[in-house]
Amino acid sequence: MGGHRRLGLDAGRDFDSRVVVKPNVVARLRAELARWGGEPLAVGVSGDCYQPAEETYRLMPGVVTALAEAGVPATVYTRSPLVLRDAALLAECGVRVAVSIAFVDERIRRAVEPGAVGRRRGWSWWRRWWRRGWIAGC
Repeated sequence: MGGHRRLGLDAGRDFDSRVVVKPNVVARLRAELARWGGEPLAVGVSGDCYQPAEETYRLMPGVVTALAEAGVPATVYTRSPLVLRDAALLAECGVRVAVSIAFVDERIRRAVEPGAVGRRRGWSWWRRWWRRGWIAGC
């Protein structure tokens, strides 16, 4: 939430309605990876990297490729079935995918995070991923 405040946004009110896109993320990541010690990275822990904006900007294929080229083991954490778009690339690069299903109770999910993928849909696409033999967790 500190990131929202740093940008002059309200962490509560703006969290779901204002998304900050970093179109230079791949170049920036490559520069950082040149100095990286090779430790595993977690992608998407402070904000889902497969938010609807990713459908427009398509930054994740470049991120995944940069991680693979640098030999950095990584796990992508997401709640979005949009990750299926990049499934073949993620599998080819050996990037793990962890599905985040925040609420089992649908009434609570709709009240707290109405835009989040529901439990059934999340499990459904996770099973498709897992059945293909790709590295996945939940």
